[in-house]
Amino acid sequence: MRHAACGKELWLSTSNPGIVSPSASALAYEDGIVIGGYGRHLRGLNAQSGAVLWRNTQWTVEERTPAEDRLALPGDGTALIISRLNGLYRHDIKTGKALWCYKTLFANATSVVDGNDVWLIGNSNELIKLNLSNCAKIASTRSINCIAYSGTPAIAPGKMLLVGSAQKGLAAVDMATLAEKWRFTPEAALVTTGDYASGNPPSVTASPLVDGNFVWIPANDGYLYKLFLSNGTVCKKLHIGAPLLTKCAISGQCLYLYDMTGRVFAINREF
Repeated sequence: MRHAACGKELWLSTSNPGIVSPSASALAYEDGIVIGGYGRHLRGLNAQSGAVLWRNTQWTVEERTPAEDRLALPGDGTALIISRLNGLYRHDIKTGKALWCYKTLFANATSVVDGNDVWLIGNSNELIKLNLSNCAKIASTRSINCIAYSGTPAIAPGKMLLVGSAQKGLAAVDMATLAEKWRFTPEAALVTTGDYASGNPPSVTASPLVDGNFVWIPANDGYLYKLFLSNGTVCKKLHIGAPLLTKCAISGQCLYLYDMTGRVFAINREF
């Protein structure tokens, strides 16, 4: 933990760097607790002191493929955490207790919560809707082609779920019927970037960012796209020149993003 104004270190919670991906699920904060780590490194920390409140002892498999967050907070005192070899876990953030686990191999994208529904991309390209309370499967489809998507699906107005794919761009899915409403397909990826993928398919593996009537799409072809949310057509695009694999952020009139080479950009939203 560092001071936001000056960067001074306030406390440090270490993990064994010799273990695969000891802290690959990013960090989340709620009610004075910082949650982060993976497997037996997953822990809850006091945000003020860094003191360890709990460590995970209920699943310890270490394998995973780091990408974006993989950790979601529904806002009810629990955390949803992806395990590539176990599935999706729901933990109490105060005690660390696992409340349930939905079993599926190779879950990849961060789960998304909408009321009492949880959206998860599971094994073999399956888009799944679960009950948050007990992880019962409500519905699923394999027709969306969301394979190897490593971002976070976005909920958009009109009850649409925006889901990327390492093979076929970005789809807008009707959350009631799970039918595809529209699809955006960028150019071929500049390099192979999708998890366990090959070649240079038209990939969107970053999280989309909804902005009013538009959605921002960082794509693996090296372009930042601004799409009309209603139909997925391109409003504007900006050439960055390297694959864009992670989500962007908005503050005022600026949009911030970084590319595969580590460059950070601040872009006027009205470019």
